[in-house]
Amino acid sequence: MSMKRTKKASGTRGGPAEGSMGFNPPPSGLPKWAELIAEKADDAFVPYEMSSRYERGALVQHGKFGKGYVTSVEGNRVEVVFEDAVRKLAHGVSA
Repeated sequence: MSMKRTKKASGTRGGPAEGSMGFNPPPSGLPKWAELIAEKADDAFVPYEMSSRYERGALVQHGKFGKGYVTSVEGNRVEVVFEDAVRKLAHGVSA
């Protein structure tokens, strides 16, 4: 009696199209992180908190990801460009 093995998925997870931690890099159509953050004073960045609400163009300081720029707001999610990747974060959520 033989046992059949299932084939592994042939996806390219972790391939060159993804960032170092499996996150997508910023799309080429978006301004680069350095251009968005250039010449901004440290006190222009507000500490990121899930309970706070952000608008497009806001500058945030995340404890893990560093300085970021809010590129879009959709419901209770914001899309933020950080140096290493674009990330979707919650906002306006009560803890």
